[in-house]
Amino acid sequence: MFITSSCVPQVARPDGFFDDVEFSDTCEGLYFLLNEGNVCASSCNDGEVVADEEQLEKILVDNDFEEFILDNIEISEGVCITPPEVIERPSDSIFIDDDFCICKNQKVASVTSGPDCAATCLEKEVTVATIFGSVTPGAKVKDDEQLQNLFGFCNNALDNTPDGQDANPPSCELIATDIDGRRFATNLKTYQGTNLFEANLESTGARFGEAYTFHIEETGSGIENAQSDYEQFKLFEPGDDDEYEGNLKIKLVSQYTCMIRATATSPNYDASQSIYLDTIRKHFYMPIDYPTPYLPPGVSDTIFCHDYIKEGQTDDAPQFSRLELTPGHFSLWDVNDVRFIKDGEIRTVDYLIKQRMIDMGANVSGNKEYFAPLETCVAPNVSVEDGGMPEACTSADSGLISSGLAMIPFFTDNSGNAICPGEAEYNSSTIEFRAIGEIVGVPTEGLYFAKGPREVIDLGDGNKQEVKPADVMFIRESQLKKIWFHLTSNGVHYKPTADTVSQPTYFYWPADEDAPYVQKRGYQKLYQVMHSSELTSSGYTTSIPTTIKPLDRKMACIPITQQ
Repeated sequence: MFITSSCVPQVARPDGFFDDVEFSDTCEGLYFLLNEGNVCASSCNDGEVVADEEQLEKILVDNDFEEFILDNIEISEGVCITPPEVIERPSDSIFIDDDFCICKNQKVASVTSGPDCAATCLEKEVTVATIFGSVTPGAKVKDDEQLQNLFGFCNNALDNTPDGQDANPPSCELIATDIDGRRFATNLKTYQGTNLFEANLESTGARFGEAYTFHIEETGSGIENAQSDYEQFKLFEPGDDDEYEGNLKIKLVSQYTCMIRATATSPNYDASQSIYLDTIRKHFYMPIDYPTPYLPPGVSDTIFCHDYIKEGQTDDAPQFSRLELTPGHFSLWDVNDVRFIKDGEIRTVDYLIKQRMIDMGANVSGNKEYFAPLETCVAPNVSVEDGGMPEACTSADSGLISSGLAMIPFFTDNSGNAICPGEAEYNSSTIEFRAIGEIVGVPTEGLYFAKGPREVIDLGDGNKQEVKPADVMFIRESQLKKIWFHLTSNGVHYKPTADTVSQPTYFYWPADEDAPYVQKRGYQKLYQVMHSSELTSSGYTTSIPTTIKPLDRKMACIPITQQ
């Protein structure tokens, strides 16, 4: 309703505004649209909010309103305004470079240090394990004049302190997290105008020989606690000859999702609006230091892999965090560890295990391969020409990459039960397991494939289309066994045992460990545990040898880095 000499309740138009019919002395029950030149309407415009008491007080001070407008504002339901710009320190816009070094006494002190760290550490006269690294700032930091780089991100104050609170000076910490989720913090040292950092890792309380994820977090201001992406380290005490010392280097693999959706094409729908009829979740996996894969422009109506509402942009970009990102969903061994270099047909680590067995008194002939590459689909294979519908991930050209190395499961008898060695095996009388324990250094657990249900999407024109291939995800043994079940012929859930693991096994995902047998409709999907050999017909491949299929369909052994 347009105000002339007063606000009037008028005849409603489809756009929510009101046309004049007759003058009235009241604007009661309507909202005052400050940005529309003294207009009242049944609701605020899109993107507007109702002013709070403090904002309203400022509006009244800043504007010389006539008395009749002030009266109408007072009796209105509220004043609609453009929400004030929120200044914030952005999360997920600081990316830790993976060539960081951890040094102690001028030597490398971590199995996760980069290949050039031996030379770097010679120049670092530190007597405690200290990380030296750099970051790459994302656009939200780099393009912000108040931030620009890591130093600015960590040290420059922003005008965003909540009213009534004292402003605290910003500062950053390095936060390390262990397998049980415990956090260990230490101050982060940064340098004016640069993206360089260093931190004393021993001051966090991190223990040598254990794996940690870590990130950078701005904690001093106590406002957003904005943080970087994640990396991983594992400390070891450097010795005199440490090329092959310490546990094998570990590579964390992150899980994220992309959502496939169908838009309405029927003439029954308004062509100017996007009507989304169905959505289907697909899972993808990338090493934690892998460059963010992003979709080509023009496919967001069919598939998206980032939070386009949060980012304010439908087309994907490398600076956007992946959707439902789970850093370190599982772990593999890092092929960049020098012990995984092949000498002919055998890797150095295989030779080291063999040699350690001989040293323990075993009679070993021939060579045995203990590790094999594990391939994961890092991103959907889509194009604008194909309408954004992803194709099967079957080669490097379609998004299949080698994310690291997994251990081949062990069969100690003819039962068909596969073993992933842990502390019990490492401390047993079996020489092979004892030797592996000394070389590998960490207990292992099983890694499983699981296939989602067949799903169709409503195309909006009376037709439906099945999305092929079905979703496939990886799940760790420690997580799977909290939520897995069998189903009877009449749909009753029951927990698997050692005697039943060969039966079809299922779980609901996303996981709910508190109620694993209750499916949350519209949210959880039913997944079936399958061996990799059972998935080849669906367009999925892996390099893990599958000469024997374990009864429980375990496909590989991976290092335990979380519970």
